[in-house]
Amino acid sequence: MQAAGFVAVLASALLYGSYFVPAKKYDIRDGLVFQWYQCSGIMLAGLVCAAVRNVWSDDFRSSGFYVAPEGLISGFLFV
Repeated sequence: MQAAGFVAVLASALLYGSYFVPAKKYDIRDGLVFQWYQCSGIMLAGLVCAAVRNVWSDDFRSSGFYVAPEGLISGFLFV
């Protein structure tokens, strides 16, 4: 079980460390605007994933998306 934890830590260190590498190609003058674009992209990707994973009935009605409180807290702390 500890090996899986070490692998997860190593993978997260590599992936989070390369998070902003594509931004180095462009001259970014305003960091706040860049973060707004980044957060908007993350939200759009999350909404698309939620729409795809939602359980749709035959008449395409849904009871709604499940919102996890842990996800809201982590998103708040991310910004």
